[in-house]
Amino acid sequence: LDKLLLRLPIFGTINMERNTQQFCQITSMLLKAGLRLPQIMELATQTTGNRVVRQALTDVTGKLVQGQGLSQPMAEAALFPSLLVEMIVMGEKTGRSRDLESATTKRELLFLHRPLPHRGFLPPNTR
Repeated sequence: LDKLLLRLPIFGTINMERNTQQFCQITSMLLKAGLRLPQIMELATQTTGNRVVRQALTDVTGKLVQGQGLSQPMAEAALFPSLLVEMIVMGEKTGRSRDLESATTKRELLFLHRPLPHRGFLPPNTR
């Protein structure tokens, strides 16, 4: 069911955006708290509701622990948005965790301010 949810034309995009935003927020918060990245990845993975995304994050965490970094395994998973992967690449190159926080903010802005194609299917808000 979770795989199907991600493949649906409109709702799949929304579902992936929600999962990505949640991952970024949790990761950013835990980085600020001083946790190490492998521990952060385990915690962020546990909070992900979609089983497909959770499995991809589990795979990424395993590769991270093996020394492959975070961006390369995320790119190889071909599931995560390219903007997120690019921001993680920048954070790895500069050594600054603030880049992930910046990615969180950008993901939120893109998600909240983009036109959603499904709005035409919903009745207008009458409140």
